[in-house]
Amino acid sequence: DKSIRFLLYEKVFRGQDIYVSAGFSNQDKQPSPLESDIVKIMGFGYEMLMLAPTESDVLKDMFIYGLSYICESDNHLVREQYVRFENPIDFSGRMLAGLLIVAPTCVPEQFPLSDGLVYFNLMLGVEENELTIAENVDVQSAVSCVDEMGNGDLTYC
Repeated sequence: DKSIRFLLYEKVFRGQDIYVSAGFSNQDKQPSPLESDIVKIMGFGYEMLMLAPTESDVLKDMFIYGLSYICESDNHLVREQYVRFENPIDFSGRMLAGLLIVAPTCVPEQFPLSDGLVYFNLMLGVEENELTIAENVDVQSAVSCVDEMGNGDLTYC
């Protein structure tokens, strides 16, 4: 099943909405890119998150783009990865060039299910300079740049 499912929790974090994928942790989703000898990984082993200002269709569309990438390509988006958009997306005057996939800092990184464990991965929209750092150095260096420049208030927690 390649359908895209997600939940929207309105104004639940600092007045922002949180989008959460639904179904990547279902047991029928296999194989998982994650491995553990300690606990069973459920489905793909992760669900995706994105923070967005309320009623932000641009960021909702970016979230759906990320989920579509997973569903249609059979590739995973896990922490420390990035995705470059074919064309930058204008978000309130910021030209977002892609997504970084990172561990969230404002919600638990993982949650237990009855039979195993699932991780949250946060999609962070970034501009060209931050995406270039991710490509040439690493994703964490790009996230540090987002934090230092104060751009994180739109899509990062």
